[in-house]
Amino acid sequence: MLVVQSLIYSVWRQRNNMLHTNCITSPLVVFKDINRQVINSIYALRHKTKFRNLLSIWLI
Repeated sequence: MLVVQSLIYSVWRQRNNMLHTNCITSPLVVFKDINRQVINSIYALRHKTKFRNLLSIWLI
């Protein structure tokens, strides 16, 4: 679910970026941004029991 939310947010940001600044971000930068968003979300939730092993699963 975290990945889906990050993906939707990144697509929305890319769309707004194209509409307002006529600038397109490369796919590699978008992927790194999604990856960073997921990792940050996992770190924020790591104290909860069900998210404890999520970072190791994501990084595999």
